[in-house]
Amino acid sequence: MALSFHGALAPYGGLARLGGLVCVAGLAMLLAPGAADALVIKSFDPYEPGQVNPNPDLINTDPPGNGLDFANLATNRSGIYLGDHWFLTAWHAQPGGSTPTGNVQLAGSSFPVIAQSAVRIANSGGGLDASSDLLMYRIGLDAAGNSPEDLDSGIQSIVIADQLASTGTTLTMFGRGAARRQNEDNTQTGTYQFSSSGAILESGTGAYEGFLTSSSGNVWQWGENRRYGGTRTFSAGPLVNDTRGFVVRFDEFGLEHEAQAASGDSGGPVFWQDGGQWVLAGLHHVVFSASSTSSSVNLQTAFNAQTGISDLSNSFYRSQIQGLRDQTEYSLLGDIDLDGAVTGEIVGGVATGDLAAMAANWMHSAPEGDLKTWVRGDINQDGITDLDDFVLLRDALGGAIETADFAAVVSAYSAATPEPSAAALLLTAAAAAAARRRR
Repeated sequence: MALSFHGALAPYGGLARLGGLVCVAGLAMLLAPGAADALVIKSFDPYEPGQVNPNPDLINTDPPGNGLDFANLATNRSGIYLGDHWFLTAWHAQPGGSTPTGNVQLAGSSFPVIAQSAVRIANSGGGLDASSDLLMYRIGLDAAGNSPEDLDSGIQSIVIADQLASTGTTLTMFGRGAARRQNEDNTQTGTYQFSSSGAILESGTGAYEGFLTSSSGNVWQWGENRRYGGTRTFSAGPLVNDTRGFVVRFDEFGLEHEAQAASGDSGGPVFWQDGGQWVLAGLHHVVFSASSTSSSVNLQTAFNAQTGISDLSNSFYRSQIQGLRDQTEYSLLGDIDLDGAVTGEIVGGVATGDLAAMAANWMHSAPEGDLKTWVRGDINQDGITDLDDFVLLRDALGGAIETADFAAVVSAYSAATPEPSAAALLLTAAAAAAARRRR
């Protein structure tokens, strides 16, 4: 039976939003401000006192080399590029929240977030918040008209898991930012000793043991952990909505690259290998303190702390994500220039807005529709900008644009086009359509 709990009811301790807000018994209190951190990885080579510490704070900053890469990971924000201009992340960790803004940096270039493209992944009811902490949105072309896939052959179309990894399955976690802070006085494990309240002990054995975190810059790292326990529903006050998922536990005696998420790591992807294929299991959303009585930030990266990960194999989540990926529209129907609105009129023989974009690219054709043809007016995504697309745009604009007026605009754009001109083709098609309607 799946185990479900919220916030302070969590049997393994206080629940924390990855980003600086801790919820305890339903109360929210801000932690001391700090830079965004990422995975804490316990890998450590003992050394003798007086020797140079061979263990960097930031480790595993190169790809794992097992078929997983960093190519789908943005260099300026947490989350993962799924392919075909879709980006998946944790809602609470995104600039702009439900209306993300700015650019996503991938493959050495910058891709603008498409206005009005963001979608919150919904919950299935059952007393949960209407929306989960999962957010998807689309990104556009870069300034040179490229897609991320054009610039980096390592970018993959990410496969979403269709089943939950069984308990004990090894998962690979990715986190962006800083990392652990070691105890330089402990040359055997690099860990600190903590009291039951999370205070650092200068000597002796504490109730808990683990690492601190410190800022080292926003750098992607990878680590590993195993799925622990049953499925759960977690949240963190008003900033992290109910999200169905599972946890991993930071185990002192676990895997070589045993990892725990930390502040600022929300949205980082988690993979597992299903039948030889890497699949996206979920994203980081919350962390659980190692203590059931203290929400100290120090105990969120102590051994026995846990990371809450969304379960993307959940049928309700997965069907929404797949449904979005199957869509052929890249924005609002008719929003050719991707500004978040459908606009256009003809004044004095000059078209504006989306009408102008369509007229300038009239009869442009490609083997198939994609974002590159969309921004040239191929609204129905059949690969060609033609009368069918004009009808869709005209209807989206309220139906007031006359075909003859638009043909005149097209003619002005295509004056150098050999006969039959683009305008003539438009008018011929329009006349044929009218004749069919009269039959």
